[in-house]
Amino acid sequence: MSDFICPHGSPVRPSGEFTDDQCYRCWRAATGRTRGVPAGLPAPSPPRGVCEYLGERVEERPGCNGRMCLHVCEAGEPGAVPGGVCQTCPKWIPRYSLDAPAEPPEPPGHRIAIGDPPAVNPTRPRLVCTVAVGDHGAEMLAATGPFLRRYAGRVGADFLAITGDPLNAGYPLADKFRLHHLTPHWDRILFVDADAVVHPSAPDLFDLVPAGVGVRDDAAEVEHPGFMETAYRTVLASQGESGPPSGGVVFNSGVVVWGRGTPGVWEPPARPFPLNTHVAEQCWVQRNVFAAGYPVSWLGRGWNYQWWADRPLSGIGPDTHILHLAGMSQMDGVTGWRVSPPELRAAVLRAVAWAAG
Repeated sequence: MSDFICPHGSPVRPSGEFTDDQCYRCWRAATGRTRGVPAGLPAPSPPRGVCEYLGERVEERPGCNGRMCLHVCEAGEPGAVPGGVCQTCPKWIPRYSLDAPAEPPEPPGHRIAIGDPPAVNPTRPRLVCTVAVGDHGAEMLAATGPFLRRYAGRVGADFLAITGDPLNAGYPLADKFRLHHLTPHWDRILFVDADAVVHPSAPDLFDLVPAGVGVRDDAAEVEHPGFMETAYRTVLASQGESGPPSGGVVFNSGVVVWGRGTPGVWEPPARPFPLNTHVAEQCWVQRNVFAAGYPVSWLGRGWNYQWWADRPLSGIGPDTHILHLAGMSQMDGVTGWRVSPPELRAAVLRAVAWAAG
């Protein structure tokens, strides 16, 4: 069956597909059926809309379903033709401008919870903080917390650890967005993951990053840059965004410096977050920083030394200040990597010995 133009001016496809400006008569003509719905085709549904003259939904008017109007236009509109379709009238308001949802449908994923602001008592303009929720977080903090506290005292900063039950049990990394509550209370803040060890001789990072944002770009070391770019785009798409572009940068949110002057760094996403990547939260932090145009100081490798960059930690040197185990105890089943228990134990023991030495 070839395409044709129906008497009402609607193009009809031979497949039987129909659009909002096609009437039942055209649909039946295109499908060769006089009644019923052909197998495999959706049933046509009248479009919804409002006539500016009549002030009502046209499909609710007897004799008019919005596709083929059998009545004469009572308003006397010259552009309305008896037996035509209401959508051809210049006073027709299409349904998509009336019935579109205020918000797009909520996609699958995890809606981030950051809870109420914690009770804080700033005594200094600087803060060193971490997030160690759940049993696993508590175990990590027991090993790394003393080094963080010691560093905070040495650089003249308060120390705070967000602990307790995770608010995002399905994605504990999302509890890092609770840091957003801390931003208004300190001039400068240093966050260090609970699975990272700060060396006692580490310099004052606040002096190195006195303003803006300080973060490590892992782009030169990641084994699969395509995976990271896909993750970044996936996270943005989950929020209905397509930019800003990553620029080939790979934020590592395990060590971040920010403060009152950069309030949006840890602002959580508004829509559900995808759970198909373990780097989702740092992708969103990167988006926040780039979208706001905050100045960035790129931290050297030694400020966020990754265990996976030189397995087994063979690249540690005098410029290594923070040794980051980067969730290695949770890698199995999250990525394609496999970390054996002996390798994990060896890495932890070496990290603690390195910091204690």
